[in-house]
Amino acid sequence: MNRRLRHALTRGVTLIEILIVLAIVGMIAGGVAVYAVPKFKESQVKEAKISAQDLQTIADGWRADNGNDCPTPQRLKSEKQMSAGSNLNDPWGSPWKIACDGDNTTVISFGPDKKEGTPDDIHFPPSYSSWATRYFHDNDVRREHLGYLAINGRTNAAMTEHAPLRSPITMDDYLAARMVRPPIFGMLDMDYPVDGADAFIITTAERAKNLRQKPVYLHAAILGQTDKTVEENMPDLEHSAHQVVMKGLWERSDLVLDDIELFLPYDGFSFICLKWFENVGYCEAGQGGAFIEDNFDKGLNRIMIRGRVPVNTHGGSLSDGATQGSGHIREAVQQLQGTAGSHQVRDVKSALVAAGGFFMYTGGLIMRAD
Repeated sequence: MNRRLRHALTRGVTLIEILIVLAIVGMIAGGVAVYAVPKFKESQVKEAKISAQDLQTIADGWRADNGNDCPTPQRLKSEKQMSAGSNLNDPWGSPWKIACDGDNTTVISFGPDKKEGTPDDIHFPPSYSSWATRYFHDNDVRREHLGYLAINGRTNAAMTEHAPLRSPITMDDYLAARMVRPPIFGMLDMDYPVDGADAFIITTAERAKNLRQKPVYLHAAILGQTDKTVEENMPDLEHSAHQVVMKGLWERSDLVLDDIELFLPYDGFSFICLKWFENVGYCEAGQGGAFIEDNFDKGLNRIMIRGRVPVNTHGGSLSDGATQGSGHIREAVQQLQGTAGSHQVRDVKSALVAAGGFFMYTGGLIMRAD
């Protein structure tokens, strides 16, 4: 080693060199902070939105049973409408507020500044029912069309071992169920609250061939949302995350809709499920209700698309429980593996999972048995 290099390695560093390094580190950290802080705030808003929707559903159900009084989150928890571990605070640590105006229930977060009545306040209005009311106004749709979805879910759930709601229902039962959000949504239009989780192992196709379980292949997958992630700002139902997802999914897929043998549309609310029929391509916008009615097999008491494609064979969120779409993915995997047990679809080779609502966290999966 020459003397100059040896001296450079042993002499240490000067104050100027330290300052230069600190300046570079500061610039990098600053850049990371500039990027990370807004992303963190965005994730908090999204977390608040999901929690608020769950709380609103619980509050709506409670009001239907209690003369339309307006509950507090604390009361809902004390009356065991919420699980013991439920958080009564928003992501910023402030208590949730529930406001009621007639039949409308709004969940409010005070936002990042934790102060009521400031621009940081975030209101979560009953958007799904509002959009459903608009859709019913603009199209030839009846509540019975949503009823077919509830009946289909319950018929299928009756054949599964794990569904919490397995008693068959009729159209009369559906129409007689307590109205929660007039004039569209009743108790049988909303997913059923459950505690549960699903876990999926993802690996390469090559490695999967040597595993004990029969592999299921992820043929195409996508997540998507629009620039309008607040429901009331969306221009209409034909420019939602559904359209974003399905456009991208079909572009990535070698399969077409006629190749699909099992359809698993998300049904957190029955109306979301109806719109998935339109947005995946089974029918035109506004025709979902008529399509569902035309494809409801009254002998089987379930939907069979064009006589061959079953829908939400596990019961969907309406009867198998609200797992935020993971139950639909689980059902696709088990059906394609041939491990669905008492409700196994014979020789099914492909499944389309349409997961999520109109606004955010929406995704699509096409899965294959081989």
